[in-house]
Amino acid sequence: MIDLVLLPEYKSAFMTRYLLPVFLQWFRFRQWDANTTYDKSSLFVTHHNSDVELADKLYEQGYRVAVEELWEYRDPHPRFHTISSLRWFWINEAHWYMMLGYDRYYPTRNYSKLALMPMCRPRPHRDMALQKLAPWLDQFIWSYHNRMLPNDLPLEKREPGDFINWQRYFNPEWYDSTSFSIAVETLVTGRGFITEKTWKPIAYMHPYMVVGPNGTLKHLRSWGFETYNNIFDESYDDVDFNAGKLDIIAKNVKQYQIQPYDDETRDRVVYNKNRFYNLNHLKTVIKEDIINPLQEYINAS
Repeated sequence: MIDLVLLPEYKSAFMTRYLLPVFLQWFRFRQWDANTTYDKSSLFVTHHNSDVELADKLYEQGYRVAVEELWEYRDPHPRFHTISSLRWFWINEAHWYMMLGYDRYYPTRNYSKLALMPMCRPRPHRDMALQKLAPWLDQFIWSYHNRMLPNDLPLEKREPGDFINWQRYFNPEWYDSTSFSIAVETLVTGRGFITEKTWKPIAYMHPYMVVGPNGTLKHLRSWGFETYNNIFDESYDDVDFNAGKLDIIAKNVKQYQIQPYDDETRDRVVYNKNRFYNLNHLKTVIKEDIINPLQEYINAS
């Protein structure tokens, strides 16, 4: 059991209501108290947006200090242990969706549309994706900036205090009526930082292409997931964004024929969903990416 002392202004990603029961098997959470004397085996945790003055002081006194960087990719902290995982969104999304009951979804497909492409905040690479795929947008279900997905949760029902329930709102018709997803990731360069944009089609039994950093599909395959080289040219995974990645994806869209999935594709979407929600796999991922590195850091001389 690791004593995790949360420094002021730090809100731990481990303590959401759907993840807290999972991490309580490894962590004993405590809030920083200036009047408490802590054992040297305690781990003090903060975040890069929090006040690091206290963290620096504790580190100089010989305590173990970690900075949590789970929600975005950053370079490792020069002195503190960095809590990070390229698979964090898998851990988070799977438990979140299970709490919301989305793991019970099984598609009733009608194949009326070509692709699902949900996008949110404007970014230059998303502008370029929208332009490149413009000839087929009338066959897409898509969102971007101020354009919402059809029958999305109305803005007036998005209560700030109920963020967990509405932020990952899921409408089955988006997946029932489309043949595949185009996941336009947050980043298209750097390490394979994979967000909920890519995990959603895996969770919801959809074939997918990913507009993201090179090697994204390789990462997914190395983690035991199937990609869809049986229906798409996946060479785009090795092509830089500015060197033709979107051209290959657009060609795949153009050549795709809307029809019921063949046996191979059906097997892959079922396999991916089962692996995504497999709690034994997730426990192994948590231990490999988070718990074991923390224990090694704490036990280091």
